[in-house]
Amino acid sequence: MPGFKVFGTEQGVAVPNVLLKHQWEIVKLGPIQINDTSPARYAKEVELPKISFEEEQVRGAALIYKFASMAKWEDVNVTFYDTEGLAAQIESWRKLVYSDENGIGLASDYKQTSKFRLIDRDASGSTLVMFTLNNSWPKTIGYGQLTYTDSDAKIISLTLSYDYAVIE
Repeated sequence: MPGFKVFGTEQGVAVPNVLLKHQWEIVKLGPIQINDTSPARYAKEVELPKISFEEEQVRGAALIYKFASMAKWEDVNVTFYDTEGLAAQIESWRKLVYSDENGIGLASDYKQTSKFRLIDRDASGSTLVMFTLNNSWPKTIGYGQLTYTDSDAKIISLTLSYDYAVIE
């Protein structure tokens, strides 16, 4: 499966033939924890955090002065192959956000940290840059489609909303 390494080691999972010099790895996805026995999981696509600023204008005698008034972090989209029960883990996170029995949950229960890092494959696997999405939660979950004509792996699309990102 082409894509990005998501968790764990590469045991029992087909590794792409072309090994890149750098690789994006998802270190943590909300409450989905990493442990040494987790098989590798791959993301088909990962969108990195984007920030934009609202603008405030102040009129002077002969100029209009512009200032940043508010920062806004854009949602992040991630597309996963449903391997090793990843859909079930994302579904359990979704139930913290909303369930039929309880409605919308408490933000303190569903807002979690998610982390992405760029690793150097040629060296010692050192982290080149780390993105941390603070107070992230699944805003949109798409469970893919099932058809009679396609037997490919099921794909899950996930949109993460978050309060702010830290880039290290």
